[in-house]
Formats: sequence, structure tokens, C-alpha cells
Amino acid sequence: MIPSLKDRPTLDQHPKLQAAYQKAQLLIDALNAKDIPLETEMSIREEIQKIDAYTGPEKGLAKVLRKGQRTILAIVRKETGLVSKGFYRTLWMSLGMTVFGLPLGMAYAIAMNNFGLFAIGLPIGMGIGIAVGSGMDSKAAKDGKQLEWG
Repeated sequence: MIPSLKDRPTLDQHPKLQAAYQKAQLLIDALNAKDIPLETEMSIREEIQKIDAYTGPEKGLAKVLRKGQRTILAIVRKETGLVSKGFYRTLWMSLGMTVFGLPLGMAYAIAMNNFGLFAIGLPIGMGIGIAVGSGMDSKAAKDGKQLEWG
């Protein structure tokens, strides 16, 4: 079982920081709902200890929380294959724009001999990327590889 973040009494004075703290706690709760291997759990515990050990100003705590969340999600994705909701859609949206959209736009611009039409490929690539990513997200959900978080 992954431990919760330690309570910080000064969070009540900072609503945005309190929301970030609650989001990090929701991630921990979502991970506790899944069957995480012991090695992965130990890595996550180390990241939580880094967050809990922070004693600087509240503005810096928000940075530490975000960095800790990214690190925890990367560890979990790498070691267990678990991803947050919409992970693949977001990833493939940008990939679709660059891998599919730019070449399609360039080909269309060259074919029409009007380089003002170059950008027309970007929304096409974005649509392709969203479709591919959404399919991968639904497959991850069906396989039980999706965290109920985010």
C-alpha cells in the first residue's frame, strides 16, 4: 500500500496549491486501487518521501508536486503499463500533427502550387492522431491498464 502525502496545515491559505495537493493524493488513491508490483511501489514511495521532505516556500511545493506526479506516472507507465485517462489521445494528437499532418500539408501545397495551403494538413493530422490515440485509450481501458485519475 502506497502511503498518503503528509498533511500540511498551511495549504488552507493557498487554494491552488491545495487543489494540486489533492490531485496528487487522488493519483496515490488510484494507484492503491491497482495491483502494483513491490519494486514499483518502492520507487513511488521514494518520490512521495521527496515531496513530503520539501520544506521551502509554498510556490516551490507546487513545482515539487508536479514534478513528483510526472515522475510517478512515468515510473508506473514504464514498469506496469498503466496510463492515465486520455494519455494516448494527447500523445497521438501531437504525433499525428507532425507525422501525418505536416507531410500531407506539404504534399497538398506542392500539388496546388500554393504554399499558403501548407497548414491545411495540421487539422487532418490532428484528427488522425486523436482517432489513433482514442483507440489506444479504449484498448487500455478494456485491458485494465488505465488509472481512474486525471
